[in-house]
Amino acid sequence: MAKQSKKIQHKIAPKKQETTPAPKPPGKDYVLLFVIAFTLGMSILGWGTFDNLNRGMYAMLSLSLIMTYTQRHAKLSEERLTLVSRIGLAAMILAIALFGVTLYQRYM
Repeated sequence: MAKQSKKIQHKIAPKKQETTPAPKPPGKDYVLLFVIAFTLGMSILGWGTFDNLNRGMYAMLSLSLIMTYTQRHAKLSEERLTLVSRIGLAAMILAIALFGVTLYQRYM
């Protein structure tokens, strides 16, 4: 009797299969592209007037932004995605450190 009732319940309301939603495609990131272009433009235009610390700071900032864009849009394996995120984080930390050194030299 229990088997029959289970069969009837299954026919009336079958169990819904759990489906994993498709991953959302990344956005266009126009703001990020603009900031990358602006940073690279400032680096190119100011290269002659920058000292080595500013050049390094802008280079690390550009590298960090490019790695962020790569991390969001490139189809990478898990190992390479980890490498890209670590490079981006290290470049951002170096850019902030160079900015701090520049401020210290200029205002202290």
